[in-house]
Amino acid sequence: MPSFRTKPADLPISHRQIGWYLGGRVLTAALILIATVTYQQLNQSNLDFDPLHWLYLAALLFGIESLAAFVLSRYLRRFELFLQSQITWDLLFSTLMVFLTGGIESPFVFLFILVILSASVFFQQRQTLIVAAASAILYGSLINLQYFGYLPLLSSSLPAAHTVLYAVYANILAFFLTAFLGGTLSARLRKSEEALKEKEIDYEELNRLNRAIVANIGSGLMTINPAGQIRVFNQGAERITGLQQSDVYDCDVREVFPELTIYDGSFMLTPRNEGIFIDRNGKKLTLGFTTTLIAGVNKKEDNLLVSFQDLSHLIEIEEQLRRNDRLVAVGQLSAGLAHEIRNPLASISGSVQLLLEGGNMSAHDQRLLEIVLREVGRLNLLLSDFLRFARPTPPALERHDLALIFDELIEVVRSDPRFSRIQFLKEYGSAEFLCDGNQLRQALLNLMINAAEALNGIGTIRLYADSATALIRVEDSGPGFLPEAKKQLFNPFFTTKENGTGLGLATVHAIVSAHDGKIKVARSSLGGVAFILSLASARR
Repeated sequence: MPSFRTKPADLPISHRQIGWYLGGRVLTAALILIATVTYQQLNQSNLDFDPLHWLYLAALLFGIESLAAFVLSRYLRRFELFLQSQITWDLLFSTLMVFLTGGIESPFVFLFILVILSASVFFQQRQTLIVAAASAILYGSLINLQYFGYLPLLSSSLPAAHTVLYAVYANILAFFLTAFLGGTLSARLRKSEEALKEKEIDYEELNRLNRAIVANIGSGLMTINPAGQIRVFNQGAERITGLQQSDVYDCDVREVFPELTIYDGSFMLTPRNEGIFIDRNGKKLTLGFTTTLIAGVNKKEDNLLVSFQDLSHLIEIEEQLRRNDRLVAVGQLSAGLAHEIRNPLASISGSVQLLLEGGNMSAHDQRLLEIVLREVGRLNLLLSDFLRFARPTPPALERHDLALIFDELIEVVRSDPRFSRIQFLKEYGSAEFLCDGNQLRQALLNLMINAAEALNGIGTIRLYADSATALIRVEDSGPGFLPEAKKQLFNPFFTTKENGTGLGLATVHAIVSAHDGKIKVARSSLGGVAFILSLASARR
């Protein structure tokens, strides 16, 4: 038996193909039995040897063998030897069927053609031609042996020589033509399968890549069907909103994102827009989003693809930059005005002091001059604040224990009437920071004074420091700020106090910025305001 080669390694034979092949054999056995019954009714043989009962037996054995082979194939991993044995058995069975049904007059010569077609499905064209050659040898040998009397002729009479020769020639030619055409078509089918396999692999790779991109992209992605229901919600969307896909799947997008103008009964296309989203914790996020149409699953109706990002941090940075620009401009103006005002104030102060030293005035005039002198001093202090804010000196970074600075400030303010009934919560241990001690002391003192004035002298101030995270917090139990005031807290000259200058928090902001840090305002668990300082210099 020649060594047959099955399909290429990249297109392995599947159990399903083997199942179809063996199922076809069982069907063939059933058709042969039906044909045998019909043959028996139409042909009443007068021979001493009646082959029909052998025909029944052969068809039955063929069906049983096909069923057994089907069961055996479920446990196989390689099919080369199995298919070779099955094709060989098919050729022998076909030869037996032709012999039992009259040889040259047999109606079952087509079984050889079925075997050749089966071989073309599993083998390459060269091996299919070998099967055709084997079919020709078996069929030609059978007819010759019957014609020359070596095998019994199970038919009514012996045909003429030219009839036998023509039948053998025609059938052998049909065998080889079937092998050639079947092999050619099978080869083309295999090439098509290879191309399809490559496309399926490429498609699967692209599908995996798309799923990975959608899952890991930083932007939030969601799709909305024509009914306004959310169908896809990627991990970026879950991270931004704090919602899970299971929470929003099939929900109306207008209920989940009421402030986003993306659906109002029909899709709303926009190249770029912004909207507000409030998460479960009540935090307000500014989302920037774009919308575009994509094909739906059935390709008959479009879905809406929404891509969105959290712009809250960018908006905060923009506001910080605008605030810094304003601070620089106001600071430069303040520095110039301070110098221009300080000189005449010095002249006024000197002149008043000379008048007071003269002593030739009434008590009333003397009291008025003392008021002038006191107000001149207050104006000098205000100008000093202006200059400190307008031209902050670069911080001289050294290591300072913030616990010592807090303790020192608490002792300093104890004598201040504004702190007479203030309770301090000390939530700090030894916490070393790389900072300018004097500047940071000034910033913290301003925050403590601001807290005490908000409390009207009664309440709690909590002081916190952690060198590991470089965070400092000053919190109070006061009434807090109004939302509209919160945006302007660090603007120079903005104040909500009757006698405030509006430079305390602006100075704190300038000092923190000089340390490459940030300052944020949040709601304190005490009920009032928490000022949170993050000093980048402390992590160096």
